[in-house]
Amino acid sequence: MAILAAALLLVACVAPQAEPPDTIPGVDAGDRVVGTVRIVGSAPINVQVVLQPESGSAIRIAGPLAAEIEKLAGAQIAVRGTLEAAPDPMVSRQVQVRSYEILSVDGQPVTMGTVEGHVNNWTLLRTGDGELVYLAGPPDRFKTGQKVWIQGPAARIVQTYGVITP
Repeated sequence: MAILAAALLLVACVAPQAEPPDTIPGVDAGDRVVGTVRIVGSAPINVQVVLQPESGSAIRIAGPLAAEIEKLAGAQIAVRGTLEAAPDPMVSRQVQVRSYEILSVDGQPVTMGTVEGHVNNWTLLRTGDGELVYLAGPPDRFKTGQKVWIQGPAARIVQTYGVITP
């Protein structure tokens, strides 16, 4: 009985952790990270794409979507993926990105989607949630199959844009 009492006393004296060891500012429980895309490092060696959350340290972007995200330097995005230790000393964590969405460019909201084609003077853009958007005034550069983002009134008249994939 004395051994049981001593064991209970020992367990009761262990201090609880203030927060889980894997808690990172800007990351929710579903490994969704929100931040600004930055290109860091010294060219030509060790240049990395990172996501800088509003608070906390940068998180390296990894996986097959990293090349797309690199084209979004300066944009605020949300990525979903798996957080893990980074193999590089520049950052302690990285996220293997499964998907992402652009939240804003230069502080203004954007619409992101895939160009589905052209009808008369309209360009058809399919958004990630399946909505078909008719764009007026798209650049000649928009080709079927490209992933793009646009800004403009009601995201229908293209004023600013970016091509993410060719």
